[in-house]
Amino acid sequence: MLSSQDNKTNRFLQKKFVNGCGIPTTDFRLARNHRELVLAHQALGFPGVLKLQFDGPDAEGPWVVRDFDDVPRALQETKGRPLLWERFVEIDAEFTIFAERKADGTIDTYPRLGTVDRDLCDRARAGTAMLGERFEIVGAYHVHFFQTAAELLFDELVLDTPDV
Repeated sequence: MLSSQDNKTNRFLQKKFVNGCGIPTTDFRLARNHRELVLAHQALGFPGVLKLQFDGPDAEGPWVVRDFDDVPRALQETKGRPLLWERFVEIDAEFTIFAERKADGTIDTYPRLGTVDRDLCDRARAGTAMLGERFEIVGAYHVHFFQTAAELLFDELVLDTPDV
């Protein structure tokens, strides 16, 4: 789930798993081909955000698709790779919680915050720790979140690899 195709994150499976853990994400659908792209758009509407289904945090994108005129450009830039269509949400802030889960199961979390309130930070830290346990991570990782007016949304979890 964290690594699949050529050691890359499968964002679709990751978000489904995280939703199953009770952590909200934006609404999303697979868009691996033209048919799925049309179905995703019909389900979630414009504006949307296209992200590569497989890739790491420094990948190309995301592509904001505000209307039908934006679709050809985004599809050209994604070069036929499998995509996710996510519902566009207005965010108030985005932030990252860094963590390390040791072999004995203990987890340390280190927030990297801007203007996020204490309650939100505590919920993000708890979610980050829970995901480390559920994914059975041993080592360093970080979780990227969005804050909206109404809630905390998971964006993605990335395994941190040491510089070689």
